[in-house]
Amino acid sequence: MKRMIALTMLLLGGLLTIGPAALAGQNLPIEAFFGRYSGGGIASNEDSLYFAVTARDFDVTIAAAGRGFRVDWTSVIRRGGTPDKPRIRRKSASKILMPTGQPSVFHGTQSGDPLAGKEMCWAHI
Repeated sequence: MKRMIALTMLLLGGLLTIGPAALAGQNLPIEAFFGRYSGGGIASNEDSLYFAVTARDFDVTIAAAGRGFRVDWTSVIRRGGTPDKPRIRRKSASKILMPTGQPSVFHGTQSGDPLAGKEMCWAHI
């Protein structure tokens, strides 16, 4: 789950940094990023030399949630099986992020202390 969250947040970082050239350098409100995004890629890590890489597809929705925003995503993971019948797993998660008081910085409402083994969730736009 932690790997999926990290991978998805990297994906979101990519989604939030690419956009029309006309918008580059502008200070946009969070509402400018609301919408639905889809994409795919290959997941790999330092063990990919010994273990298989996986093909993944993502569906991500960013929407209003009070003064902050909500991110819902589903990851479809294809690994193993045969071309006619691949093994497919679906994982879904949601996060709500609220303003921190720092410009363009948001904190996950369920975020914990990573030094205590808890998941930490934040965003900078």
